[in-house]
Amino acid sequence: MILMDSEVSRMEWPLAIVVEAQQDDDGLVRRVKVRWSTSSLDKDGTLVKKPSVLERPVQRIVVLVESDTGSL
Repeated sequence: MILMDSEVSRMEWPLAIVVEAQQDDDGLVRRVKVRWSTSSLDKDGTLVKKPSVLERPVQRIVVLVESDTGSL
């Protein structure tokens, strides 16, 4: 998924992974917890910073879906 961010252009929105979905009393998911990190690596290839976990409303995420068209 992609995290929408009005502070930067769409090409710079970060990728993230949903780690938890939270249902409201009506059974609908309105908020999710996502894990994301920067792509900064040190000289050994390990992440410079630990991944962050954020809580976001589902309206502020873009779900990426695999294409079902096969090869083009």
